[in-house]
Parts: sequence; C-alpha cells; structure tokens
Amino acid sequence: MRRGIQICYLQFGDCGSLDQHGFARNKIWLIDENPPPLASNESFGKSFVDLLLKSSEEDLKQWPHSFKFHLRVSLAIDGDLTLVSRVRKHQWQAL
Repeated sequence: MRRGIQICYLQFGDCGSLDQHGFARNKIWLIDENPPPLASNESFGKSFVDLLLKSSEEDLKQWPHSFKFHLRVSLAIDGDLTLVSRVRKHQWQAL
C-alpha cells in the first residue's frame, strides 16, 4: 500500500473499464483561486487549501462526462485533518 490519502474517483477497485480507482489520483490538480468560504464555526484555528480537477479532452476519451472535482483539505490547530469533496457533473445524461 502506498502512503498518503487515496482519491478514488470514477470507480473504486478494478471493477470498471478505467484504471484501478479511476484517474483522479494520477492527475495534476489546480489550486482553486475562488473557493467558497468556510463557515465561521469551521474556520477557527484551521488552515486549508482548495484543489480543483476539471475534466480534460484526454479524460473525456476515457469517461465521456465532463466534471469538476473540488477537494478542500483543512488542518486544524489540534492536528485534525479533514477532506471534503464535491463533484459537479456538467452533462446531465444518465451514467
């Protein structure tokens, strides 16, 4: 097992036509320059970064549905690490 946090997106395991656990974990993510703000009760004593993965032309060849995957990684002063993910699909046909 590798170290770190596995980001499994589009499939878990090797039960589909994509690479094991999808392709999100092997992509370069961008820093989201305009993330939604943290609620005041969630922001005290925390540092965070918002990451963004958008579907590319290469991705659309493997998975023909455009998407945006947002991942907020926050670290509290007491050492608690929290990840919150949101995926927005842009085409509304059935998967």
